[in-house]
Amino acid sequence: MQIEDKHDLPINDYLWDDTLLKVSAAYPWYANIVNYMVSSYVPLGLDKKKLFKESQVHLWDDHYLYRVCQDGVLRRCVTMEEAVEIIEKCHKAEYGGHYGTFRTHAKIWQSGFYWPTMY
Repeated sequence: MQIEDKHDLPINDYLWDDTLLKVSAAYPWYANIVNYMVSSYVPLGLDKKKLFKESQVHLWDDHYLYRVCQDGVLRRCVTMEEAVEIIEKCHKAEYGGHYGTFRTHAKIWQSGFYWPTMY
């Protein structure tokens, strides 16, 4: 391919380093609870009473946050990304997906994981 007019060459000035990237989830949903439990830090815009009340039903063991549920069982709090992986694994198991939503959710709770459904 020959280019006859060299002054009208298309120049691609796009630099990959100048691109803004979207961060979908920087912190897990329970980051504020852990920060409050460890250092009593309350971020701007959050209610201290609500964080205190939430921290009363949680236990912090280094690297893991556990929630004491109403049935008295400790369940490990997981991020939403981990929750999706757990759901996929439970759904693909031999006893999995054909049971439906409620039974699969019960199996996940029985395995000891917790994530809030409101987030």
